[in-house]
Amino acid sequence: MWSLFTRGVAWVWAVFTAGRVMVLAYVAVITVLTCLLPWPEGGAHYRALRWMEAGTRLSDDLLVAPAVVTFEDRLRVPRERARLVNYYLRQPVAAGDLLLPDHVLAWPLLPAEEVIPFELESEPTWSVLNAGSMVQIWVDDVLKVPIARVLAIVPAGKSGWQALLAGNDVKPDSLGTPKTKPQLRVIDLPRPGK
Repeated sequence: MWSLFTRGVAWVWAVFTAGRVMVLAYVAVITVLTCLLPWPEGGAHYRALRWMEAGTRLSDDLLVAPAVVTFEDRLRVPRERARLVNYYLRQPVAAGDLLLPDHVLAWPLLPAEEVIPFELESEPTWSVLNAGSMVQIWVDDVLKVPIARVLAIVPAGKSGWQALLAGNDVKPDSLGTPKTKPQLRVIDLPRPGK
């Protein structure tokens, strides 16, 4: 039995010379190191479609896909997208600015002012209704709040959404009674200086 093992080792050593063994070991070490090292930040990143306020929930509609050129970028960019979509901006960005995973948070940062939640009937169109949008509140075709600023849109329950409105824009009695269904109407999109 032992002689069979030594003959096998001798055959392997005869076929694979010391130089070949060293080359195979070198390739194995480089392959392992390449897999373990972090991916380098390439030049291709998603960019902002338009100016967006802090607290904006990112969606595919608000991202401009990069012109992917290198093989590494083709592997990295989809992972980067997954770390951007459905997250909230940490700070405002201008149209065309880079959007990196470091620029987003899992939940929006809200100001110290009072926040009024407004329940939405369905998921909003993110490019229209998002942080910084100016809205009106109507109850039974009567204008109750002429202008209110959306601070963020957040999930509510399993499939619901809430618009978090600036408390100084909305009076508590302006949302009607529980029997009435107030409606939110967008009057202006987010833009700098608002």
